[in-house]
Amino acid sequence: MVSRFCFKCGKKTNKLIDGYCSTCYKQRKVKKKEKEKIYELCKKCGYMKINGKWTLQHKQNVKIKNVVCDVCSKKYGDYYEAILQLRGDFQERHVDFCKRFLNKLERKEDRMAFFFLSGKNKEIDLKIGSKKAAKKLAKSLKNRYGCKIKKSYKLYSRKAGKNIVRDTILCRF
Repeated sequence: MVSRFCFKCGKKTNKLIDGYCSTCYKQRKVKKKEKEKIYELCKKCGYMKINGKWTLQHKQNVKIKNVVCDVCSKKYGDYYEAILQLRGDFQERHVDFCKRFLNKLERKEDRMAFFFLSGKNKEIDLKIGSKKAAKKLAKSLKNRYGCKIKKSYKLYSRKAGKNIVRDTILCRF
């Protein structure tokens, strides 16, 4: 009969359990390795995905996977849901108000309130990432400066049988 030995203590035995003799097998402390959780960190905005939500809260001593979050992917991919058009006799202070309003909204409430500014002279277009933010801005412009608002929409795409539309909001001063 072939004699085997315990790889821990060297005791010769014919009966091994996972390479241990019965004494060493009982004494061993099995450390079950916890499955290391990997957190996603957006390399553009610094938000971390925790429990399925993007947040600025950061965890210490965790494994990080650098990714681009959904909002940054849309922001840096020139995505927008609405166009707010400034027309008529508006001034630079109206444009500055729009920028400040959307920047504040993006920081505090709606990360999709990012915007792209285009146009010149008396025709400025703000392409806004969120319809909700565009509507809030239009309402605020109307209440503050008394501009006239006109809304329309255009079919942009279809997804899963649903129409995807882009809103156009005209603010005439």
